[in-house]
Amino acid sequence: MEPNYKLSRQQKIRLITRYLRGCWPYFAVGLACACLSMALNALTPQIIKVTVDSVLGDKPAGLPVFLLNWLGWESLRQQPLRALWLAAASVLAVAVLRGVLCKGHPRRPVPAHPAPDLCLAQSPPHRRYHPALHL
Repeated sequence: MEPNYKLSRQQKIRLITRYLRGCWPYFAVGLACACLSMALNALTPQIIKVTVDSVLGDKPAGLPVFLLNWLGWESLRQQPLRALWLAAASVLAVAVLRGVLCKGHPRRPVPAHPAPDLCLAQSPPHRRYHPALHL
């Protein structure tokens, strides 16, 4: 069933900003956490790639000089078992950090019966067919 009216882009933005009026900081923090989580998701394969190709293999590491010095690159190449442990710890740390960013909030128990004012069937018709439902 198609609505018989369309919202313009400006009306949609105004509607969304009205709904987010009281919770902009939470929305911004959630968006930042999602972006950081995606960046950390891309970091895990890079850790494994550098470990396998450069420490265990013979390819040169494409890491910045300050990072090579901080890691003690020459000692890692001489002690591959230490490099594997460091890579495993790094992957674990990235996974924990991603978990904190994705699920950092405690879950509240969901009530068995919704509050009467949240139940769609009991709300007045003008709230049921609000333009937000047709975005």
